[in-house]
Amino acid sequence: MKRQTKIEKRMEEEISFIVKFKKYVNSFISRLEIKMNKTSSRIERDERKKQILEYTYGLKSKSYTREEISFLLDITSERVRQIGIEVVKEISNEVTTEDKNTFFSDYIPEIIGFKNNLETKGVLSQNQFKKHITANYKIDFIENEPYLNLLIDVLDFRVVKTHLHLLKENDLIFFDRKINYKLFIRVCHAVFVAVERNTIMTEFEDIIISVKRKLSNDKVPNEYIKMALVAIDACELIEKNKIQYYQIVFNKLSSASDMAYRVLFENNDRMNLTDILRTINHRLVGTDRRIDRISLNNQINGDKRLIPLGKTGVWTLAEWGEDNLSMYNLVTNTLFHYNKPLSKEEIFSHIQKTRSFIKTRSLDTIIYDSRYTQLVDRKFILTEWKGSYKDKIANIKKRNVTEKENKVRDQIKQQILNLFEENQVDNILLSTVANALSKRFKFPKPSIYKIISEEHEFDTKPIDTYRKQVTLKADVKMNKSKKKSITVFVSYCWESKEYKEKVISFINFLRENGFAADMDIKFMQEESSVDFNRLMHKGIMKYDKVIVLLSENYKRKAEDFEGGVGKEYRFILNDIEKNANKYILASFFKLTKEIIENIVPLEFSGKEIIDLPKDETVGFENLFGKLTESKKYVFSDVASETPIIEQKKIEKFTLK
Repeated sequence: MKRQTKIEKRMEEEISFIVKFKKYVNSFISRLEIKMNKTSSRIERDERKKQILEYTYGLKSKSYTREEISFLLDITSERVRQIGIEVVKEISNEVTTEDKNTFFSDYIPEIIGFKNNLETKGVLSQNQFKKHITANYKIDFIENEPYLNLLIDVLDFRVVKTHLHLLKENDLIFFDRKINYKLFIRVCHAVFVAVERNTIMTEFEDIIISVKRKLSNDKVPNEYIKMALVAIDACELIEKNKIQYYQIVFNKLSSASDMAYRVLFENNDRMNLTDILRTINHRLVGTDRRIDRISLNNQINGDKRLIPLGKTGVWTLAEWGEDNLSMYNLVTNTLFHYNKPLSKEEIFSHIQKTRSFIKTRSLDTIIYDSRYTQLVDRKFILTEWKGSYKDKIANIKKRNVTEKENKVRDQIKQQILNLFEENQVDNILLSTVANALSKRFKFPKPSIYKIISEEHEFDTKPIDTYRKQVTLKADVKMNKSKKKSITVFVSYCWESKEYKEKVISFINFLRENGFAADMDIKFMQEESSVDFNRLMHKGIMKYDKVIVLLSENYKRKAEDFEGGVGKEYRFILNDIEKNANKYILASFFKLTKEIIENIVPLEFSGKEIIDLPKDETVGFENLFGKLTESKKYVFSDVASETPIIEQKKIEKFTLK
């Protein structure tokens, strides 16, 4: 017979210890079921202990909460808690007391070793605990999970359920009781935000700085930050050149644009949209997520970190410094560069040095534009150079512009003017104008762009590297006889039917008082098919003011980044530092310290909240003041001189 090694013997002992604990628990339950030599009250008490033990840990079927057990046994939740503690204490005394006469006495060293080993871990997520048990004790975790959960309580470890963003998917088990678990949860949230915001790899030192800056009022040990990075399943460690980096696991990234950014960054080169999408979905194999082309396209078009190279479908990162030049700009720059007539082949060859992916047909579509002029030798110049090449210009017949085309042109021009009038603004994003008219009237976008560039009524100017703004010239600006109303979007979370009706009434109240207030329900009535992501983004970005109605469900969903509230909360967090006056936090509930703790999300802590019931007693003076940015007290200008205090003369010292 083969002799066992020390490792094999140790492994057998460890397996025996967990299996033995399971047998012990079943034996304990059997003893509770025995009715012989027991009084009727003792039989009833033991039966209740057995039921609470089985219901709490799911030893027979599924597990139940204290409240559910109280319904099943017709006793109070507090009584369930008391009996539960009593049962766990009985088991703990027997499996941790070094008494040679107990059922578990032979396995005391193993259970103490098990406890000491876990205490060195400090804290683990439920998933990591599962991996640890499976790897080190070679047992089926799912089959033994009820008994392991009981063992955690028996050994006096603390299980904390969290509801913070992706951390909600795994509870935390604190093996070291010295850890301040409330502070640790806050650290986990701050760590997750620090890592998630970077999207790509972040050095450990940078995470420490970010967390301590965010939790400046708490004394956060570096060890807590390190443990949090281990405890958060959504964070992964990457070692590169002996430096430790952390990043969010790919399938846990919150948006398609974050995934696209990660893919481009790791590829270290520009990519076609199709290749980006294919790479993302390949990396999501085995998860329940999948990204579609429309969603990806919509998100990356609104992400300033990612820029398209013209209309080629190729994307790059803004930080790489590549210019987002159109084909017109590329051709024009090429002609300026050489400062002489060039053939199509010469122009295309030069452009391909920086844009190798551009097709020849892209040049063909614009080279015959009025901005360029063809010479008799089939070379091209800028039209503004015509004076220097009068004798060499090719005689090419221009297309006759039909009456129908003129009518369409006039219609497009009029609708652009109407768009300015409807919105009572002096400037609109070029892309917004094109999208609005294309969607509403089916006008081709190229025609819209052409009319804006050629008609004297409009002026375009860039506002950043890849966006342009259309402005009405001074001589055609509309007279705004009617004062523009302040637009208000109200963000809220469903609490109950009565709460929803109160929100609707609140919207109507604002409109009756001259504010153009809107909410999601108003849009759903007006549109048959609502894009909720676009709706929320529109609600946050388009309006002058955003009122956030705080409630318990709003806090929970915001901190979990769940559903529509979570998306709105993310939009607000990204904008509130830049536009602090735009956001107004308010509550239908009378504010107390307890209410504030229950309704205010972590990121809104410390910000002013309007107590609407209290504000109603003064005619909503505070709310209207915030909406109109009116000052309640108008202070005087600072005077040029300060008061002169008459100095008191000190008498000459004498003792006479």
